Amino acid sequence: MERKLLFSHIANRYSERILLFIQITLFALYLYSSLVKILNLNGFHNTLLKSPMFDSALAGILVYTVPIWEILICGLIVNSKTYLLGCFASFFTMVCFTIYLILIYTQFSLTPCSCGGVINSLSYEWHIALNLFFASLSIVAISLKK
Repeated sequence: MERKLLFSHIANRYSERILLFIQITLFALYLYSSLVKILNLNGFHNTLLKSPMFDSALAGILVYTVPIWEILICGLIVNSKTYLLGCFASFFTMVCFTIYLILIYTQFSLTPCSCGGVINSLSYEWHIALNLFFASLSIVAISLKK
């Protein structure tokens, strides 16, 4: 019985550190990603227009809603009361972005990614792997928080 309590205490201590690491990592990801898009809104819009999956009207909506959504996730993640919701939003976002990348990669000729910054220079395989890594971080945080 004492052994279980000791293990539980150790697990709880590391859980808090893991949750903090995930919180900082996801916050940095979404803040960086949103700022890159906002600072180069015209470039982001042009990249969206090049996508065979978006018409000009949808690209015109996404150019504003994607960075706003990413900033919203930042706000949810930094607030302890909404951290879990932020992790769910992050997981949902990463799954959507990954599905988009897989469709672009498998169904169309390679189209530039609209992420911008350093992430834009990754190959599609590495970008998909990175998205899955961030999605898994969200899952880990959700499972530790529940």
